[in-house]
Amino acid sequence: MKFEMWIFNVSTITENSTVPHAENYVLLAWLTTILSVNFFGTIFNVLLLFVMAFHPPLRRSSSYALIVHCILIDLYITAVSVPMSTVPTFLGPSYQLPEYYCLFKVMFVYASYAASINASCLLAIQRLIAAVSPKYTEILSRKPALFFMLLIPWCVAIFVDIIPAFGFGVRLAHVNSWVAGSCIYVSSSDRPYGLIVYAVVAYFLPTVVMTVSYVLVLVKTRRALRRKRSSRLLQRRLEISRTLCLSCVWHCLTIYPGTIINNLSAEKYVANVALQLSVRWFANSFSAINPVFFLASSKLFQDGIKHVLGCRPGMKAQQDTLDQVLLKKGDLRSIGK
Repeated sequence: MKFEMWIFNVSTITENSTVPHAENYVLLAWLTTILSVNFFGTIFNVLLLFVMAFHPPLRRSSSYALIVHCILIDLYITAVSVPMSTVPTFLGPSYQLPEYYCLFKVMFVYASYAASINASCLLAIQRLIAAVSPKYTEILSRKPALFFMLLIPWCVAIFVDIIPAFGFGVRLAHVNSWVAGSCIYVSSSDRPYGLIVYAVVAYFLPTVVMTVSYVLVLVKTRRALRRKRSSRLLQRRLEISRTLCLSCVWHCLTIYPGTIINNLSAEKYVANVALQLSVRWFANSFSAINPVFFLASSKLFQDGIKHVLGCRPGMKAQQDTLDQVLLKKGDLRSIGK
């Protein structure tokens, strides 16, 4: 999950490491629902990939490569990362995991979470540039620029997760805790500066940049639509940006509540196993529920589903006609921005 490390209130986290027998049903319900949600989330993420690959209006979007990148990371999280992160919770805090487990978890679980949020942040920045300066959008659509933007999230993930895992600024520690999932980051020194930098770079800064970017995109696009109400390009830009903005809000809702609760009332939080598992449930469900926002809030993605499933056989002919018109206007590449 996004904030499974729980870098604050470390001394309190290790308390109450056992779950009463009467609450075992809560753990079982949590485990069953989280795995079920992510199972269906895996299916929906695969479906989104097919929609992006075969629905022409989405395939020609200037954000195509970045959106596909985000969906691929979400697919990995639902299929691999979340099931792996539930293992310590299922086994219980008293189960002795191998010493190398935390490093293994950082490389294959935490790194994907950091890459996911930073990939979403870059997508938001790209949408903002597309709305503000179409000239720079063409530059960012070139292969070298796309490769660089796809590489950045993983470089950030290495910086904020894998390098600290070897003890630079912060270090990994085993704890007997349901909320921490057996591994947390703690400061390598007496001062918490390393942890603060980690939290800001890994989570807080990307979500702030995403939120500001999408607010600016939506405001600018709505103003432009008032002047050009019939612009198909602006309508699609608004629709895609609105969908991605909802995804950003959902991202924040899966990260911040647990952090706030843990810092405001750490002792009560650690004593309440059901509350801990509820917070972890939302955080572990982001990548699984995220496709719902795409499918529920965007007619483009809804049409794409019908197209992929063969429910609208006349769509290809309609799209071919539209492509011919756009080719004459020189706007084919910009459709869906």
